[in-house]
Amino acid sequence: MTKLRKGKLTISRVSGSSEYVYIAIDDELSGLRIEARLSIAEFGQAITGLSYRPCEIELPDHPEQLGMTKERIQLKVPFEGYDRDKARAVIVAHCPYGYEPDLSLSSQNSIRGGFVSTSAVRWVEGKDDQ
Repeated sequence: MTKLRKGKLTISRVSGSSEYVYIAIDDELSGLRIEARLSIAEFGQAITGLSYRPCEIELPDHPEQLGMTKERIQLKVPFEGYDRDKARAVIVAHCPYGYEPDLSLSSQNSIRGGFVSTSAVRWVEGKDDQ
């Protein structure tokens, strides 16, 4: 299942004589930025529906150093029983800022005794092991 994340998209062109269009996508959770540069002609084909246009992509210096921290969160729920939809709403409303919660609630003990329990990840700069 694909998860949607918040991000920012920028499409720009250097004024004047630039023959390239620059596209940047910033992931708000991790701070990761991916930039692409493509010709104006390729950009024109891409926005009119022609897929897989060639471009140059700029990645962070050390993308392998991008890691994550995982936290276990437990929240009191204001309802009785085992209602996954209500539990997900509580998780989304109270998950710590910058963390992405696991909303699958696949464990049998995810909702139990008036509490919902799940994990949440946050993308962080990894440690250099060298």
